[in-house]
Amino acid sequence: MFNEDMVEQAVLSSFKAMGYVYADPALIGPDAPQKERTANGEVLLLGRLREAVARLNPDIPARGSRGGDQAGYRI
Repeated sequence: MFNEDMVEQAVLSSFKAMGYVYADPALIGPDAPQKERTANGEVLLLGRLREAVARLNPDIPARGSRGGDQAGYRI
């Protein structure tokens, strides 16, 4: 029988094998030293998302109009 933790660990293992980096919630949460979110309910790490968008789309002006920024967060 499977439980939530078993499934979570299997999925994390698969993503790590594909080259993704795991960000431990205890290290990036709202009370953590390397805070990357203001609440645990925030599912997007906006700083990482902005860095990835800039890296993948170098011709898009950095931090120009935030309108495009906000549209991406409504997914």
